Amino acid sequence: MYRVMIVDDEVPFLQSLAMFDWESHGCRCVGQASNGQEAIEKCIELAPHIVISDINMPLLDGLTFLSEIKQSFPEIQVVFLTVHEDFEYAQKAVKLGACDYLVKGMDYSKQLPLVLEKAKKPFEQQPSKMNYSANLLRRSGRMLVVESEDALHAYQESVIDFLNKYTGTLVTAWIQRPYDSLHSLISNLDLFLSSIDDDVGLIVRDTTCFEMLVSKKIHTAYGWISTVLTHGGLRWIGENTCFALTSCGENLSYYKDAHTKNILMLERGFYSTQPKIVISKKTNFEPLPTAIMNSWMLRSDALDNADGTAQKVIGEIMEEAEGYAFYPSMVRKAFDRILYKYELRYAASSDMEAHEYILNAPNIKLLADKLLSTIRKMRSRQENYSYFVIRAKEFMSSNLGDSTLQLVDVAEQVGISPGYLSKKLKEETGQTFQELLISMRMEYASELLRKSDKKVYEIAELVGYENYRSFTQAFSKFYGISPKKYK
Repeated sequence: MYRVMIVDDEVPFLQSLAMFDWESHGCRCVGQASNGQEAIEKCIELAPHIVISDINMPLLDGLTFLSEIKQSFPEIQVVFLTVHEDFEYAQKAVKLGACDYLVKGMDYSKQLPLVLEKAKKPFEQQPSKMNYSANLLRRSGRMLVVESEDALHAYQESVIDFLNKYTGTLVTAWIQRPYDSLHSLISNLDLFLSSIDDDVGLIVRDTTCFEMLVSKKIHTAYGWISTVLTHGGLRWIGENTCFALTSCGENLSYYKDAHTKNILMLERGFYSTQPKIVISKKTNFEPLPTAIMNSWMLRSDALDNADGTAQKVIGEIMEEAEGYAFYPSMVRKAFDRILYKYELRYAASSDMEAHEYILNAPNIKLLADKLLSTIRKMRSRQENYSYFVIRAKEFMSSNLGDSTLQLVDVAEQVGISPGYLSKKLKEETGQTFQELLISMRMEYASELLRKSDKKVYEIAELVGYENYRSFTQAFSKFYGISPKKYK
């Protein structure tokens, strides 16, 4: 079965390609991407045999994409999608190593089977190329690296073989201090495997999670991992790591269920302390309702205060989260939104280290502490701003969607003359009122483009542009790229 990945920024065409009857042509569609950069990343993760891609893509043009693919993964066969006016471009791509091209305007469903047969020939002529997943999946010995559900689907045959070999107990390890890179985690786990004689298979999920498949009954496996953690040379494996155990069969769905059960069991530690090693049982968390999340966002305005109110409000939010036992992942995302709200208001850029910590915080107390300390740090940087400028920026941030917002409106809200406010803004921010307003609108627009599924015209309205074209021009001038390509 040949793995195919499809790439196009036009959603209807992407969906149409996804619905093609791949199975009847000996293929499986293992993933999709909407731009060239995402396609490169997914090639690393999914190791497709064939990539069918639009030749005009956001972020990377077709020839640059082809060059990067061929340099890193020469086995992959690239088929470009083109329109009539790009014939010469597509033909040049074929000369540079593309397998073939399809014309979008024609009935591609009739062209595609012929192109697929052409793309499969190199693998049929050299069967060894069919097994190059060993390099792209980064699998060695008793270790399988599976970074996403997409990869589980793409490599289900390999995963099932792996499960059949090591069926027994699944031990999920959650690393509370993530590794700097997946490579460093894999290197350490390779050393671990070489240090033991036990029949153990390792599955690496990401820099915060790896799993051991132990061919033992669950209570025997519990004793085994306890011994491993006390062994002098192997003690490092348990540093800052918690473990959950559950039975796991050889079926892929059994593995997914066992993985989910263990993850939910480990997440219990988000609300209350539990042992380093636990045997999993049913865990119930509640979804975080939108109304409560919006309430938290509104109440988070008090985190500005230096009179103890911030600690009180964050404590009340923590009590609510604990009382309802909301999904920890949803609580983390809500706190992450609060931080983005404050960065939009007070910071020139996002503190990515703080966001990463918040999205992986091991418990709610550390999560709240990190949020408060990051906000305090942001506010301390604002101490050089006068009271009037801080108030002006707050009012502007809350009214970015008002297309009629003027300096006089902000000055009236702050309580000083427009001339004096204009002078203070220029002195303290280095920007005129209009420059500052555009900057804030563009930063908010970029956040919405990254983190929401809203259309570009909807975002234009949310940041105060009644005319879609005017917003596109302003955004392109500010960032050097159109909103559509940015998204």
